[in-house]
Amino acid sequence: MRTHLRRSGVGLAAVAACMAAVVGCSSGGDGASGGGGAGDGGLDGALRAVPASAGGTTVIYVDVRSARDLVKNDNKLYANFASYLVPEFDQFRPESGESLKDVYGFDEGDLTATLTVGDSAQRLTGDFDPDAVSKAFARRDYRAEKTDYGVHLRPGEGRDAKVSEDAVVFGEAENVLSPAPVGGKTVADDPSYRAVSECLGAKVYQASFFGKDKNADATLIAIGGQISEDGTPTETLCVAARSEAAAGNLRSKLREKTAAGERYAGSEVEVTGASLPIVSMTWKNSAKSGMRPADELKILDLPLLLRK
Repeated sequence: MRTHLRRSGVGLAAVAACMAAVVGCSSGGDGASGGGGAGDGGLDGALRAVPASAGGTTVIYVDVRSARDLVKNDNKLYANFASYLVPEFDQFRPESGESLKDVYGFDEGDLTATLTVGDSAQRLTGDFDPDAVSKAFARRDYRAEKTDYGVHLRPGEGRDAKVSEDAVVFGEAENVLSPAPVGGKTVADDPSYRAVSECLGAKVYQASFFGKDKNADATLIAIGGQISEDGTPTETLCVAARSEAAAGNLRSKLREKTAAGERYAGSEVEVTGASLPIVSMTWKNSAKSGMRPADELKILDLPLLLRK
């Protein structure tokens, strides 16, 4: 399944099916709760782990330290982050008598952030013991190979795991992600990603980028979640537009969604920037279906609208 979000919306529908399998899952993890804050360099640090060649795919970032506290305080509102978008955590069942650390060699208490790129590539950052992870995975028939960065764990079936002291990468053997720093350009060097990230804000605890398409009016679409000073959760949609005319068209589409009775009623739509117009809209989250943080990853209401 491809995660490039084509203008026809077919790619977005595929992403919805993929994300529904991950977002909204529940986890039986028992890791300790940690303090909030931007994990491992925050959003910018996460984007610097994504090669520029992957800019057309879906990129999803979660600050696990912040999400862990949010889930602990209100599991219903933040249910989409119960497994921190880590499929392995969702598959874990506590009734087995084992802990996450027994099964994987680490748990959510060791994580600072998760980064998901495309269909299955995932990079977890935090504090890891490669030997402990290797021993845990060996119990499930993973073969360990020493590498320059740490260890490469190859399964009989399932996702490969590449482990260093500060990152675990899950995915295919030849992956777009690595525990080691990217050697060349990253999506963080892309002007559209930079502008949209700045629009989302420095304090996002979660951000989803729905694939760059230079031929679409909405060149890059992203949604990020923040917690306001009074504790209110909000999300902001930020869209890099191909031109001022395209920005006007996108603004008109979004304003239809802010009318009375619509999902985002009362939200304001703004256009900023000249050389690279950015269209944005912010709304308050609630426990209502479709309005919880990261619900857009499942319904894709706004990305589908803007990529028609």
